[in-house]
Amino acid sequence: MVATKHRPLAPVVTLIVDPEPAAIAIQRDSSHCMWADAVSRAVPTATKVAVDLQTIRFTDPAKGLRYTYLTPRRAQLSLVQFDAGIYPQTLMRVTLRNGQVTKAHNYAKVRRKPGEGIIPDGKAGLRNRSPGSVPDVVGGQPPPTAALANTAYRGRRRAFGLRGLIV
Repeated sequence: MVATKHRPLAPVVTLIVDPEPAAIAIQRDSSHCMWADAVSRAVPTATKVAVDLQTIRFTDPAKGLRYTYLTPRRAQLSLVQFDAGIYPQTLMRVTLRNGQVTKAHNYAKVRRKPGEGIIPDGKAGLRNRSPGSVPDVVGGQPPPTAALANTAYRGRRRAFGLRGLIV
């Protein structure tokens, strides 16, 4: 597959977790766990890193893109063990491939006047570039975040109650 103007490809990222840095990571915190720290080391420009059992996500602010990868099974198992207080004893390595690419949202810079960005027929959310235009979509919708995203923890706290996951 080749990246095109309308469809950029996610990079292949190799994550390495060393037992020593894992000891300073924060348990049950999706943006400061051992895998999130590994993403920050592997991709120095990555911001807004979030890791949970389903996905690993990060943003490249220079390109304005957000990358979403499915969490590999080995990382899922070590993540559950890490949150239970069992730290890795050996070096772990996983490769993230076939990520989904979406546009990064920068809500802090978006300041619109009332009525701006609305097409006259009342379809809110569509930019008024020309009549009948639709927003640019790159890669569709990413998978949903955790159910705790709207609570006081702001989606960063991980707590698992998975009976089916056998470690």
